[in-house]
Amino acid sequence: LIGTWDDVPVVVSDGRVHLYQAHNHPIMLRRWMAPLLAFMGTGRLLVITQGVGGIGSNIAVGKIAIPTRLIAGHLPAPYLSPTNEFVTPEDELPAHEGPLVQKITGVAREVGLDCLGNVRTIMVEGPHFGGRGDREDYAERHIQTVGMSLVGELDLLAVENKERAEEQRIRAIPLQLVGNNNDSPTFDEVEEAGKDAAVKLVALLSAIVTDRTLTKL
Repeated sequence: LIGTWDDVPVVVSDGRVHLYQAHNHPIMLRRWMAPLLAFMGTGRLLVITQGVGGIGSNIAVGKIAIPTRLIAGHLPAPYLSPTNEFVTPEDELPAHEGPLVQKITGVAREVGLDCLGNVRTIMVEGPHFGGRGDREDYAERHIQTVGMSLVGELDLLAVENKERAEEQRIRAIPLQLVGNNNDSPTFDEVEEAGKDAAVKLVALLSAIVTDRTLTKL
């Protein structure tokens, strides 16, 4: 979808390709994201939304999490830069305890969203979850959220940014909505959390889209 949001030109993807959908077929993810980046033109801000599971008592359902630490080394890394260098998707996240995280956290709270910045997140390939054993393992490793997308977008963004000068790099703002925090999550509860937060999420996205200072943080 191409249009304007509060008079700001935007490109919005209606849906996304998850890791399990692109398993052994990384070209699927590239075909989805390449047009998105192309349509962005000179745009320099990419907001990536994601539904995730929460780990720990301070990651309640409905909370917004902003990850700055990414665990994804166990997943395939099919993308190389044009000079055949490996890319590091975590490098595309906001700086840990940096001004961008502080800014977005403050804006989220202003629109009534409970928000936690500097989150440690892990990506899994598909809609599977081992239950209590996985949750205990993740908690011991200080992991706070679990999701099954994000890393693909960051991989391809890292490839794109390798070809750009520093002042032209695209900045990523990952926004995770916690949809469950239990041993046996269901799709219905995840969907319900999204509906409950929808109005406030739109307000948060509006504030992000119209803030011209974010690419400088």
